[in-house]
Amino acid sequence: MAVADYVLEARDISKRFGRGPGHHQPHAAAERGEILALVGDNGAGKSTLIKVIAGALKKDSGEIWLDGRKVEFENPMHAKTLGIEVVYQDLSLINHLNVYQNLFLGASCRNASARSRSSTRERWNSRPSRSCRPSGSG
Repeated sequence: MAVADYVLEARDISKRFGRGPGHHQPHAAAERGEILALVGDNGAGKSTLIKVIAGALKKDSGEIWLDGRKVEFENPMHAKTLGIEVVYQDLSLINHLNVYQNLFLGASCRNASARSRSSTRERWNSRPSRSCRPSGSG
């Protein structure tokens, strides 16, 4: 499959912490519309790979391709501007909210005039748009 056929591809990503052996992920890729699970033993590098893809950690080597273009994320906000979102394992969900409401908890829409025209309840009940971003992160 050609690189452009993948929406996201991580090639030969490695990350070392101190003098230990580090983590090496030879290849991970997702096609458009595909849902993947990242499964492995504790310490196998799952979280490290996700943090590298999300811009939270700098990789020591390897490449990340997004929509057929090689990318280097400066930080998590840079990754978010290119469409990378991560939902970290968190057990403090709000039970009366549905799945997407919990996922977008803490997001605020950029368009202030749209915020002033709609109530909080209307915003929660409408499908989140790509114009929403996490508030207070940097």
